[in-house]
Amino acid sequence: MTGQPPALPSGLPFAIDWLPEPVLGFAGGLTHIDPKVGIAAAGPRSLGDHRHPAVVTSAFIGTPELIETAREWLKQAAGGVDGDNEHHPFPGYQPNGPFHSTLRLNGPQRKLRRSDLRDLMGEDVWRWSGFDKLLGILDKHLHACPPGRATIAGVHRAARRPRQAL
Repeated sequence: MTGQPPALPSGLPFAIDWLPEPVLGFAGGLTHIDPKVGIAAAGPRSLGDHRHPAVVTSAFIGTPELIETAREWLKQAAGGVDGDNEHHPFPGYQPNGPFHSTLRLNGPQRKLRRSDLRDLMGEDVWRWSGFDKLLGILDKHLHACPPGRATIAGVHRAARRPRQAL
């Protein structure tokens, strides 16, 4: 977001500082605040470096249904997403596109039981103890299948509806 910050209500019990968007670095020394612009124009900063991956493997953590939904969504997005008046297009994630890498969607997956999610939806989900419980579950699964990228399917969706039965 650029420009002036929105007006804040007076009398807040804490101070708020408005931070400008950080400048991001991309291939060829290009800098920009919007990753979609920088990637489309120059590619990721690692492009041309020996560390740049030819394949990025995505691992999935979630219920079986949500893993499949996330996998299908990423498959569609990897082909590119049109922009509109408010959003830049996403160029996709293809070897012949600006990422110059293949996104592998059949990487490892760790299935969460519905009971794992139900346990998280108790009264303490909005307290640190609930957050710690979520991190413990994710940590256990991430260590079991270290990917180049992890997609955690549905946890935010479930957390928005703590009273709904899973």
